[in-house]
Amino acid sequence: MSKYYLNKARCNFGHGDNTVIYQLASCDTPRSWYIRIKKNKTGYHQESLSTSNKSLALERAQEVWFKFRNAERSGTTYGQSDFNHLFLRFLNEYTWSPSRYARVSHIFKRYLSDFFAKYEIDDIDNKLWKEYLGWRLTYWHRMADSGGQVPGNSKRKPALSTIRSERQALMQFLKWCCMHRLLPVVPQISTRLDPGTFKNINSKRSRGLPMTDKQYARALMLLRNWAIKHNDEQHWIRNFSRKRLFYFILINTSCLLRMGTEATMLKWQDLEVVDSKTRPGIKIAMWSVKSGKMGGREQPAVSTYRGLLHILRWRQICVKYGFGQDSDFVFPNHDGTRIPTFYLNKLLVRQLTKWGIVETPVGTSITLYSFRATAISRRIRKSNWDIAKIAAAANTSIATISKHYAREWVAQNPDRLADTNRGGKLYLKEAEASEIEELLGEFE
Repeated sequence: MSKYYLNKARCNFGHGDNTVIYQLASCDTPRSWYIRIKKNKTGYHQESLSTSNKSLALERAQEVWFKFRNAERSGTTYGQSDFNHLFLRFLNEYTWSPSRYARVSHIFKRYLSDFFAKYEIDDIDNKLWKEYLGWRLTYWHRMADSGGQVPGNSKRKPALSTIRSERQALMQFLKWCCMHRLLPVVPQISTRLDPGTFKNINSKRSRGLPMTDKQYARALMLLRNWAIKHNDEQHWIRNFSRKRLFYFILINTSCLLRMGTEATMLKWQDLEVVDSKTRPGIKIAMWSVKSGKMGGREQPAVSTYRGLLHILRWRQICVKYGFGQDSDFVFPNHDGTRIPTFYLNKLLVRQLTKWGIVETPVGTSITLYSFRATAISRRIRKSNWDIAKIAAAANTSIATISKHYAREWVAQNPDRLADTNRGGKLYLKEAEASEIEELLGEFE
């Protein structure tokens, strides 16, 4: 190094490594320190360490050296191994379903990119994940306090499922980095939450539980009046929107479709009408479901007998508004594009709130998802279907149906738990049964 380089010092970061730090004679005092690293092939890498303190310069030099050598080893360009750069590459190169891509990209843009922007991927560990959780749980509080715009659907206390989803997206990214040799190993990030963190997370289910039969019937009656019988909207888009919401609910509950992309990605070409095998003259609708939470369905979504009537009536309405061709979405936006579920749900909740239909008996909010849950509940209680048949029709697991609809399974046949008899013998005397009837009468 020439006379223009002052106070150069060898760093000894690796055997035979010639990395040095130095100061430039041309700089004014106090002079900053610089690092020079010999590349594996030819040439050198040099950059400022942004400090005039030699001890601090050596610490920063070791960090730069490690990241530079790691980039050489992994085949990446030094300076482009930061979190945001690589996550965008992950989004572009990974194979996604449309719904999964939308979810992961939202998590990245809203939360991960903001917090992890200043970090390299090899900085990420369980300690940093815990710091992220602390930051994440106060995200919307800070946004509101700073006068920022807080969306109406934001949760000051995020759901446990939301936090798990964000961790899953982060782990998926880190595994991708390891697979592409950008990380030597995938860091261990615990799924356990400490008590202080857990209390700031909503671990209770907030939606998707059934309504009562009375709520369900009243909601459908009011929606029918608002959307069909007394739809006085003059603008065609708003008029169409009312009808679309009503038939969206009718068709999806009759077919047990999920209210997300399973329904909104359907096109008329996915519909097949077949003859009943047991009831002559009766026809059944079947949908080929190609998108959704679980991906495409292996078996078609089958409507109830009356469900076909709802489907055909809706297609007739669509044709009148310029839709309804085979290549059209079943539930189109006014311009023919796919309608987002959140728009339909926002419109529904606004109307239900006006009518006082807000919460299920257990306190969860009534949304579009409540109608699907209610449809599943009614199948269990009124059709006497077994659990495997319900799970197949709803395209979910037996475990999920068993866990979330335990009450319905009891209501379907309470005798299974009440009858303790063997050999068909009833251990209840006639006089005891009569006394029960008399006592019940006193409380009616």
